Amino acid sequence: MKMRNLYRVYLILILTIFLNNNGFGQIPNKRNFTRLFKSFIEFQYDSLKSLNKDELILMVGANSIDKDSMWLSICFVPSGLLYDVKYEKVYKFEGFKVLIAEDLDKKDVLKQLFEEASYENLNKAELRFMLHPKNWTVTLNKNNEVVSVESIYRFRDVVRKLKKHKVKFAKNFHFIKNMSWQTDDR
Repeated sequence: MKMRNLYRVYLILILTIFLNNNGFGQIPNKRNFTRLFKSFIEFQYDSLKSLNKDELILMVGANSIDKDSMWLSICFVPSGLLYDVKYEKVYKFEGFKVLIAEDLDKKDVLKQLFEEASYENLNKAELRFMLHPKNWTVTLNKNNEVVSVESIYRFRDVVRKLKKHKVKFAKNFHFIKNMSWQTDDR
C-alpha cells in the first residue's frame, strides 16, 4: 500500500513539473506578450543579421485605447543615442536591457513580464537626436489577441514571424503598412 501512495506522489510531481514547463501554469496574456517580444527580436535579428545585446536597448510602452483594447510599441534603440529618457528601473529580456515607458497607463502590465536588472544610467548621448526606430505598434483586444500590427516591413514577413512564435490573432486581424518616414524593400 505504501508503494502505491509513493507512485501517486511521484506521478503528481511529474505532472506538475510537466504542466508548468509547457506553459500551462502561466497566464495566457503573459505568454502572448512574450511571444510578441520574441517575434520582434527574431525579426530584427533576421533583418540586421546581428543584434548586439550590449549596445541595443529594447524600448517598450503600452497604453489603453479604450476599456477593451490597448496598443503596444516595441523597438530597439542604440544605447549611445539615449538622451534624457525617464525610467525607474532597468529590466532584462532574452539578454537585452529593457526600458518601459513610464508615462503610459499600461506600464504595470509590462513590468510583470520582465526580469528586473540592476539599475544603470543608460542616457549616454550628449545631444538629442531625432530618431525614427523601426518599431512595431501592436493593437491588442481585451483577451490580448493581436488585432493589428503597424510596421514599415512587409505584411507577410511580420505575420510569418508572429505565426512562427504562435502569437494569438484576433478574428478581425489586419496589418497597417507604415510608410511615414521610410520604406523598406525587404
